[in-house]
Amino acid sequence: MIWWYTACTLIVVSSYVTLIIYILSQWTETPSLGSTDLVGSVTYSFIIPARNEGQKIAACLRSVLVNLDQQIAKAEIIVINDHSEDHTVAEIEALADERIRLIHLSDYISASDKINAYKKIALAKALELAEGEYIIQLDADVLLPKTYLSTIHHAILESGPDLIAGPVLFKSDGSAFQNFQSLDMMGMMAVTAAGINSHKWYMANGANLCYKNGLATYTDDKLASGDDMTTIQKIAIHNRAKIKFLKERAAIVVTACEPSLKSFYDQRIRWATKNKYANGGWIRLMMAIPFINVLWVFVHVIAVIVIGPSALTLLVFHLLAKVGIDYIYLSELSTFFGEEKCMQSYGYSSFIHLIYIGIIGSLSLVKKKYVWKGRKVT
Repeated sequence: MIWWYTACTLIVVSSYVTLIIYILSQWTETPSLGSTDLVGSVTYSFIIPARNEGQKIAACLRSVLVNLDQQIAKAEIIVINDHSEDHTVAEIEALADERIRLIHLSDYISASDKINAYKKIALAKALELAEGEYIIQLDADVLLPKTYLSTIHHAILESGPDLIAGPVLFKSDGSAFQNFQSLDMMGMMAVTAAGINSHKWYMANGANLCYKNGLATYTDDKLASGDDMTTIQKIAIHNRAKIKFLKERAAIVVTACEPSLKSFYDQRIRWATKNKYANGGWIRLMMAIPFINVLWVFVHVIAVIVIGPSALTLLVFHLLAKVGIDYIYLSELSTFFGEEKCMQSYGYSSFIHLIYIGIIGSLSLVKKKYVWKGRKVT
């Protein structure tokens, strides 16, 4: 039994270390933009679905307007109010900017309709109205740097992509819990870039997504979220080479970490439950390896009781391998994102990551219903 157990441990650990090294190598190889001496005319439509974002929508829109003020390209802003129950609409109207077009999802569907995919329907309605050659899809709680549109514009002129997946940063307030969330998101950005650069799997974040108008369709209402994954995977079927990850600091959009354990749980369950619908063997393998790696750590704990000191040795070996490779991985990413301070909570983050992957990963296999912005959806 000990030989079988040791062999399984070596396979699990080596698989995880190999995956992280591969992701990090692909992240390193993901190209940056070339010359800035590019001239061309492209039009854009920013579309921003918003539900109960009264505390953040005004700041988001101001950051978009700052980009439009630079007159880099012709652009419009379409905000889709998804039955907000707070002061979201009042905040948008108070800006009184003619470049912002506010539409209401309630003009098309009722809040009492028994559907899941309100956000997807909101996006679909906005796309029907969008006039830009490229769609820039954002979440209503993000902040754009003033260099955002110029960087997107440059990327489009350089390679004419069908879709650009942009980087997203969870900005930490310095607490250990938020540092963990920030590090976790940076890790996911590298996974996203690695899949796109290698053409092996396709992920994206709807908080920072740009694609050609006419390529995205949101007709699948089986899932309440997943619009970003649906879009990139459908486009990848037709032309993988035309999908890019924009590895540029000037294109990083920033949003806040979740303030509480409950809101964090709700967010991650929502993300995790859509993973089971991911297409392709590579993406499933990439998701399975970290999950199995964590589960095997808990197997060690049981094995220590059953087998004794030899199992404890393997547990220590496993933890040291995981902590070591993760440290190298996240150090590289925190440097790119300019969030090196988050590494001060690395010890705490490593422990929480084990619990988080184990619990959320397991629940995602069986859990179908969750709460998202006050709605119970599946």
